[in-house]
Amino acid sequence: MTDQLKHIERELRKLEATTAERPIARRNARRRVLSAMRTLRKAIDAEYPAIVDRTGVKRADHKTRIKRLKATGWREVAAEAAGRYAALGVTIKRVAWKERTTSQGAASYVNGVGWVMPKPETHVVPHERLFAPTWAVAIAKGHGFVGGAAEIRRALSNVKARRSAVVADALTE
Repeated sequence: MTDQLKHIERELRKLEATTAERPIARRNARRRVLSAMRTLRKAIDAEYPAIVDRTGVKRADHKTRIKRLKATGWREVAAEAAGRYAALGVTIKRVAWKERTTSQGAASYVNGVGWVMPKPETHVVPHERLFAPTWAVAIAKGHGFVGGAAEIRRALSNVKARRSAVVADALTE
């Protein structure tokens, strides 16, 4: 492990010796330093393994992502409404996924062979859901897109306006 530390120290000295006028030399020196650091990390992992195994972390599926978005203040909107929100500068979040379905056709009789099953067909069906912030939906619901455009733009930079729109919407429901 001390060899790796000495190697990093040596490569750092070389990096400090490079100047901004020599960008390729600096790039190469940076690469060598980062490579030495990765080598040190591998040595540390081999000598002192992590207590928690973090391999195999997967991305949440679409149902979980949708549930999280709704819990953190996002509402599902139609594509047309999402376009209007986006035109006003509101952030739109998109959750997309594909479903694969396999269908088996009916068997057919072939002379001299007998009953033959066709190969299964796989169909890919793309799905998409769009989400806008609750405050933007509340403003548009109360004023419409035409009347609420100025208020939505104002709420983009005013947290108080966002919160008041959400509270007003909750009180009217």
